[in-house]
Amino acid sequence: MKTQKCSKEYDFGYKGGIAVEKELTAVIKEYRDERIEMGLEDNPRQIILLAGIRFSEEVKYRFSEPCELLGLHHFYGGTLDDFFFLESKQWDEEALLKYGSPSPMPLDMMNEERFSHHQWIYYNGKHYDVECPTGVENFFDLPFMKEEIDYLFNRNRCDDSWLFFPDL
Repeated sequence: MKTQKCSKEYDFGYKGGIAVEKELTAVIKEYRDERIEMGLEDNPRQIILLAGIRFSEEVKYRFSEPCELLGLHHFYGGTLDDFFFLESKQWDEEALLKYGSPSPMPLDMMNEERFSHHQWIYYNGKHYDVECPTGVENFFDLPFMKEEIDYLFNRNRCDDSWLFFPDL
């Protein structure tokens, strides 16, 4: 698939503030809908799991303003390879605070868990992804991260019966 700029022209008035955030939201929704219509994925969660990095890179390309791509590896103080291959990781509290995302629990508890990787767009103090095209101020409020934390820290109380397959 050839990469291209957005097919729609977005005119939200002046360039800055809420108008540009609306443009970013529109770009995310348009590309999300394109992928689903093309049959590449069925829903936003599948896009995150199967094409999350590609999705965020394409949105960054299509968006008219400079923005950052962030991933969990930015908050471990390492590279993407470090995220996948290092057994021991330490959350970087300074980086979390720099991006307006204080840890929802003590960092020593967070350091003990192995999170799934996620990459998203950071623009003007907000974190955006395919499931949250309007953005949130704290990346731990992205739906993917909320569910990841809920699973990792509440799994002892949840019903894991879905993991077992019935006899065929």
